[in-house]
Amino acid sequence: MGFKDTARAIGPESFGLVLVLGLAVVFVLAFTNQLPFLPAVDKNLQTWGSLVGIAFAVPSTLISVKLGMRARKKVAALREKDVERQALLHHEVHESYRSIEAFREQSESMIKQLEHAISQNKEILQVLRSPEAPIKTVKPQKPKLEMKMVLLGEADTGKTTLKDRWLFKSSLRKDYKATTDAECGVGHVNTTAGAVAIQVWDTAGHDKLTHKAKKYYSGSNCCGIVFDVSRHETYLKAVRWYEDFLSHGPGDDAFVAFIGNKVDLPWDPQLPSRKELEHNIDHPCFFVSTKTGLNVDHAFDMMSLGAVVKHRLVDRKQASLKKQENRRRQTMIRRETAPVMSIQYA
Repeated sequence: MGFKDTARAIGPESFGLVLVLGLAVVFVLAFTNQLPFLPAVDKNLQTWGSLVGIAFAVPSTLISVKLGMRARKKVAALREKDVERQALLHHEVHESYRSIEAFREQSESMIKQLEHAISQNKEILQVLRSPEAPIKTVKPQKPKLEMKMVLLGEADTGKTTLKDRWLFKSSLRKDYKATTDAECGVGHVNTTAGAVAIQVWDTAGHDKLTHKAKKYYSGSNCCGIVFDVSRHETYLKAVRWYEDFLSHGPGDDAFVAFIGNKVDLPWDPQLPSRKELEHNIDHPCFFVSTKTGLNVDHAFDMMSLGAVVKHRLVDRKQASLKKQENRRRQTMIRRETAPVMSIQYA
């Protein structure tokens, strides 16, 4: 083992200490004249003093330099680890901030959607808050109310499959054929207002058959206007279907909702985003998938509930108008009979 190998094996500090002790032993022997090959101490004392100073200074200096280099390496390693920890901490903080922001945006979107839906009809909100609000399910019973719901929209937007999904929980038809007139199915919804039978009319969507759909508008309590989120033109025509229903149907007496179907397909880039649609449409808007069944039951339950509430509001409105008409007639009769009574008293 060489000189350097010994230093590496025992460490620079221990090696320097051994070297200093060894030199001290040599100098003691030299001062006692036990080493004849060295000059006599009393003859050359100044030379010996210089040698002793150099012998002790050199190892001390080497040890100090070595310890300083080792300390510098440790400091550099600690700084590097600190930088890595700061980078990791910064990444975690950034990811946490992004998660919080995403949750906040989602919460704000849900709140805005809820506020927008509530603001569409304050009267419905008042009824829902009342003790008689029809929002709890009860045991099945004989229907007390019968509602009519029509599904409007362009061909191949999924109206028939939407109806079948809710009524029969069936999947897509492999042998698809466009509806040429209208198809009807009956579903039942149980509420605290009683069991409600919902007639769902699936109308034709081709331009040449639009006139046939209009005859089913009459007597409708609810209207679902369906469009395909993967085809922008179906949304543009859905607005026309809505205007046509207002012109030839019961108008404001019916509950209207828009249904964006086929959300399992890629969204048409020309179509406004989901948030923009929910904000721009002045009626409730549901996004469903007849292929997977996503939100289908929820959409029909909410439309059925809206139809029941709207029906109650219409009945109250008609009853109020009837009372006003009776009061007006009674006032007219009193005015007509007042002169006659005054003549008799005269």
